Amino acid sequence: MRKPEQRLWDRMREHVGREVRLERVENVMTVGMPDVLSCVGGNVVWVELKAVEEPPARIETRVLGTKGLSREQRNWHYDWRRVGGSSVILVGVGPRFIYLLDGAHADTINNYNLGELRSHALALDWDGLVGVLKGAGK
Repeated sequence: MRKPEQRLWDRMREHVGREVRLERVENVMTVGMPDVLSCVGGNVVWVELKAVEEPPARIETRVLGTKGLSREQRNWHYDWRRVGGSSVILVGVGPRFIYLLDGAHADTINNYNLGELRSHALALDWDGLVGVLKGAGK
């Protein structure tokens, strides 16, 4: 059985793989580096994947909590963005919902409930994700 993050990767490839060059990166040398390197229209954006099986039962419950970004991942986003790089965090909730957030939310995303994820999202569907990746860095 594939894990939620692996299933999110499968969905991402299925929905945006024709428009965006996606490379899944399994890097054991650099702790904290995001999961996916994307390129479209010359824009290079790192994408961190985070997924949970289903939405929390209570609206105020944190979606990611302990399954969220590690300290090393948060630091990676901070350092990458400090030098002008683009990064985003794609959160999958169950098999249907996605929330794409700017990497600038790396320090706070673990504490977001569903409403906060939605209010900070750059995109809520696959077409929106492609649009963000196309426009990144411009």
